Amino acid sequence: MSSTVSPISAVQLQKLISSPAISANAISGFQAATNAVTKGIDVTFTLTDLTGISAVNLFRNEILDQATATLIQSWQPSLADYDYSDTSLSLQAQATAYYWLELLPQGTSGTPLVIGPQNILLNPQLAAPVPSVSVSASHSAATNGVVKVTVNVTGTAASQKIYVSGYEGNAGFVAVYQNAQSPLQFNLNATGETITIKAIGVSSGGTEAASGPTTTLTLNGALTVPATPQGVLVNQISTGNQVSFPSSKDAGPTYKIYRAQRGQTFLLATLLATVTGTAGTIIYLDTAGLTGDWEYFIVATNTAGDSLPSTPASPAVLFTSAGLPPNTPANTTNTATIDSVDAGTNALVRIYGPGGVGTSYNRLTGFGTLARPNGTVSGLAYTTLYVILWTGTSFVAVTTYPATLPDGWEFVGSLKTTAATGVVGSGATATAVINGTGNVTNINATAVGSGYTSATVSIAGGGGSGAAATANVVGGQVTSYTVTNAGTGYATVPTVTIIPGAGGGTVGGGGSTGSASGSRTEAQLPL
Repeated sequence: MSSTVSPISAVQLQKLISSPAISANAISGFQAATNAVTKGIDVTFTLTDLTGISAVNLFRNEILDQATATLIQSWQPSLADYDYSDTSLSLQAQATAYYWLELLPQGTSGTPLVIGPQNILLNPQLAAPVPSVSVSASHSAATNGVVKVTVNVTGTAASQKIYVSGYEGNAGFVAVYQNAQSPLQFNLNATGETITIKAIGVSSGGTEAASGPTTTLTLNGALTVPATPQGVLVNQISTGNQVSFPSSKDAGPTYKIYRAQRGQTFLLATLLATVTGTAGTIIYLDTAGLTGDWEYFIVATNTAGDSLPSTPASPAVLFTSAGLPPNTPANTTNTATIDSVDAGTNALVRIYGPGGVGTSYNRLTGFGTLARPNGTVSGLAYTTLYVILWTGTSFVAVTTYPATLPDGWEFVGSLKTTAATGVVGSGATATAVINGTGNVTNINATAVGSGYTSATVSIAGGGGSGAAATANVVGGQVTSYTVTNAGTGYATVPTVTIIPGAGGGTVGGGGSTGSASGSRTEAQLPL
């Protein structure tokens, strides 16, 4: 006996592949909330209309991207209330959880409908955050008696709350604005009052810091200079140093980018570039950034003038000798020469570059060349082994290996100081005079001393190099000095040392006439 299958009519086929439209209001009450008992997230919703729905799917992600979300639950549709407890261990490591509902269509011709997301903050910080570091403020010109106030804040809290006092005659601090990102901007009336602005960091759980930095601002009608730029970051990449910072919300600023050797302060910084930008993050690439150990400053400028410079920012360098503590033997050396001369009653060590006494030297590293000043160390014992170190601000001489180990100190070289050479004369002292362009213009005697037959002059420090002078000896006294080279780059007055006689001594270090340097293990100092 045979059986036959009735053919499907065109109408029936159309019913199978067709999909009724899913109502945009099919879901109500969709929310996510923490559960104190399960330590998870309870997701609840109500399905109120089944039209066109074949299945209901629940997705979760830790970022705001439904396309990469994970399917964590699926239901057959029914007119009911739904409650799903998400207790995944992965939630313990997330800051935020996002949830979506996807309503799948019936048939093959329909389109899924996505509802959401619902998000919830996980693991909020309930303890008070670290107080903000600094705050600055500016405002626009008044429009209809209102100024737009811009506040820049440096801090690590989840958000910043701005309080003001002295506004509208109110002596107490009143909260006026809160936002997660700096710069912050809000309107105040141009009352002419000088107000105090305080920035208070707020944790993700809503707890405020106990204190915060303050600044003042006068609410006049005229445009003020921009607020001091904050949040400057420097990243070292293969093509240079990439400087980035948030653009100001002040009207029409441009930005001046300055660079100095790390630790030299803004006074010695030079202007690299002027850039513009109106929104988002400003990015500037210093293609010469790998040539030194640099720090960067940002100055914002508008028609009212320049802001104060930002706090200096330097790159954190990984996987190069620049990122290693200076007390780690690494691929570094220098072009310094160190020698020792008899100062009459003790030994004097001189540190200088290939250009001779009074010139700077270079520290050579795996990422670039760092300029270092010349200098001296006085009052040392004769015929004693010393290691000479650069601390970042001065030279020191040490006689034991542990004394060479502090982080941040650079090895320059080692030598044994000269023996007493029989020079005569002592007591002469002098001071240098510099002009506004960084040159040594005069050497003035402050004490003439006695017993000299001849003397030489050492000029060191002050941030410059090249200055030289001769000592004029009359009747055993150093009565005056003649500047033979004014040098360059002196930011502060250098130190002048008078060396009796023509003393000479042992040469060391990494200069053209010295031994190789670069590792403290070469010092051979006792423990």
